[in-house]
Amino acid sequence: MVTDNREIKWQEVVKIPDGRHIGKIIMVNFREEPYEYTDITICINGSEAEIVYSVPTNLSTQTKLGKLMLDFGEEFQLNRPIKPVEVLTGKNVEFMTLTKPNKDGVGYATIIDGSLKPITPIK
Repeated sequence: MVTDNREIKWQEVVKIPDGRHIGKIIMVNFREEPYEYTDITICINGSEAEIVYSVPTNLSTQTKLGKLMLDFGEEFQLNRPIKPVEVLTGKNVEFMTLTKPNKDGVGYATIIDGSLKPITPIK
């Protein structure tokens, strides 16, 4: 059995205000429990805050992941595989957030479906 003695520090809760944000996709992960999802981690410009946009890992022209890939320049070609990590990682993006309450009534920021779009770098 391995024991992890790492120390971690308490931090303030990062509040992400509702509205338009600009950031950069820093990571794309896939998970299979409890369902197959693609998690897209975005670092928000001007902040240390990160937010994750999760979509089902199902690729067609009508799914959230498929529409996102089309927005990022991928072309639909039946049965052609794509690599979402390569398509998305490092891209500058804009998106809209909205605060939703969790089961305890505490608010958390979520990215509004369909609002994540690529942008050219800001100079």
